[in-house]
Amino acid sequence: MHRDVIKQTNDKGMTLIETIFSLLLLLLMITFISGLFANSTTLEKSDQALVIATSTAESYLEELKTAINTSDAFNNLNSRIYAQVPNDARFIYNVDVRTEAPSLKYVGITVFYEDQAKSGLQPDTKKPNNGRITKIGTFIPKP
Repeated sequence: MHRDVIKQTNDKGMTLIETIFSLLLLLLMITFISGLFANSTTLEKSDQALVIATSTAESYLEELKTAINTSDAFNNLNSRIYAQVPNDARFIYNVDVRTEAPSLKYVGITVFYEDQAKSGLQPDTKKPNNGRITKIGTFIPKP
């Protein structure tokens, strides 16, 4: 008879320790999943900035390439320091022009986050990569 008492199980429900353990496990899972949502929101904002910056740099580079249709336009192609990105006050860009050969120039466009706290157009050096979002470039031959 003593053995029958030991083999009995609790069929009425979970014990208090099992309930606490289940709740802690559920809490850990919810915390982990909510952290993933917060992280994905941050990544989405970063990706959106990268898309806007790259699109702006590519369109400006294409404008430059089509505008260079004479020798005078090619010779007058110079670097430009920090201009406002049209339609988005969060970003600024600069144009780096280097003469690689007498009939070939390299043109690079770099897009930065603008430091809103400073006067004038300045990159936000508190952001990663000193505020630089993207840089693209191409070679432009003399027409």
